[in-house]
Amino acid sequence: FRRAYTGKGHGGQKRAFKVKFLGEGVNDYGGPYRAVFEQIVDELQMDQVELTKGEQGLLPLLVPCPNRRSGSGTNQDKFVLNPSCGTISAAVGPIALELHRFLGKLVGTAVRHGLQMGLDLPSVVWRPLVGLPLNRHHVEDIDVVAFNTLTKLETMPLSRDAVEYCKQFTFTTHLSDGTEVPLRPDGETQQLDFASREKYVDLSFAKRLVESGPQLAALREGLSAVIPMEIAGLFTAKELETLVCGRREVDVALLKQCTEYEDVDPTSAHIVAFWQVLEEFPPDDRTLFLLFVWARSRMPNSAKDFPMNFKIQAPHDQGARSQPDLYLPHAQTCFFSLSLPAYSTKAILKAKLLYAIQNSPNMDADVRLHNAEGWADA
Repeated sequence: FRRAYTGKGHGGQKRAFKVKFLGEGVNDYGGPYRAVFEQIVDELQMDQVELTKGEQGLLPLLVPCPNRRSGSGTNQDKFVLNPSCGTISAAVGPIALELHRFLGKLVGTAVRHGLQMGLDLPSVVWRPLVGLPLNRHHVEDIDVVAFNTLTKLETMPLSRDAVEYCKQFTFTTHLSDGTEVPLRPDGETQQLDFASREKYVDLSFAKRLVESGPQLAALREGLSAVIPMEIAGLFTAKELETLVCGRREVDVALLKQCTEYEDVDPTSAHIVAFWQVLEEFPPDDRTLFLLFVWARSRMPNSAKDFPMNFKIQAPHDQGARSQPDLYLPHAQTCFFSLSLPAYSTKAILKAKLLYAIQNSPNMDADVRLHNAEGWADA
């Protein structure tokens, strides 16, 4: 019942809990609830703190795709499940698998409530969740350097150079987080030779394809606690990814289709200029705009999936009506609305909108906090 309940003051947003941001004057009518899921994704993937190559996220659940660290191949923007997270040897220990279960529950809750989580995960995560097998080329998708090395070992003809090349390897492999693991007992002490190279290649690919098996099982277990994963096999990997993550880019045409106007003429000059500016924005700025007005970085997949329409309103402040060029746009994330002054030029509108979306990380317009508790010691 709690998962399906929508309260009178929820702004149409189904939710499982209510949010209070310390130090921010905001009431949770849906916007802060959505913002929590966005912040969880940011912490997992560190999107907001300029992740550098090879650097892990704030939490140990995900690590950058090896292709990101090497700067080669596809999926350089993706993360993979940390294969060492939850192992006895890891610093965080086996309890970390509980984090994967909890993440699965959060993702399932987001799906239940029509929220899209911008998890940048490759097909090696999505395919097993829908019961599809993996093959060697899925290793290439995340670690092209390892794939090319193993392919070279397997296909090179016998020669003196080939024999010497094999000697630099032992029966170990490196997982996606860089951890070196043996492929068979005492593998770290067993030098590779030309005759055993094919066995080594088979073992390496097999290990890499199941390297995050326990973590993936924990994630699926968490998902199953909230949504019926028994029917996941009816989806393709891409369909499941789209269901969970939504559209990666903000579709301005779809957003415009799902827009209503309050006390403003949709054909007025500043409204026409607004849509032109939004269409001209690069993808990152469009995402910032969606976060600014709706506290979510991904759009629903179709018009019928929008829980509410986007609203463009005339400003309520008399000053913003009489001297619009002196005021910034104002958003209410709970109600997916934008109060847009009638700026005199497209250039001014663009400058004001960019400033607003790039400099509004907090929700602070519902309640004035003179002694904000979260900032008391600042």
